Amino acid sequence: MARRPDLIYMRLWGAAGYVHSNSHAYEKLGPRANKYIFIRYSDESKGYVMLGEQPDGTITKIESRDVIFLEGRFSKKKDIDDIDRFFK
Repeated sequence: MARRPDLIYMRLWGAAGYVHSNSHAYEKLGPRANKYIFIRYSDESKGYVMLGEQPDGTITKIESRDVIFLEGRFSKKKDIDDIDRFFK
């Protein structure tokens, strides 16, 4: 009998999530993660490819396994428009 695949790591495209940041510019009690949007699964590793806006206004793509997804909450229209601008 075939075993059913485990779908625990499957996420919906456009889901919001926080990616752990290694740079702690805000001392002990500052934020430790940045908000990103899930765009695809990584081809090279078991990670997620996320897209997000940096404080200086640039949009960056990051690949990480260290993501906490906000289940049931999707990105705002403004965030999706920023992604469209990135791909043009």
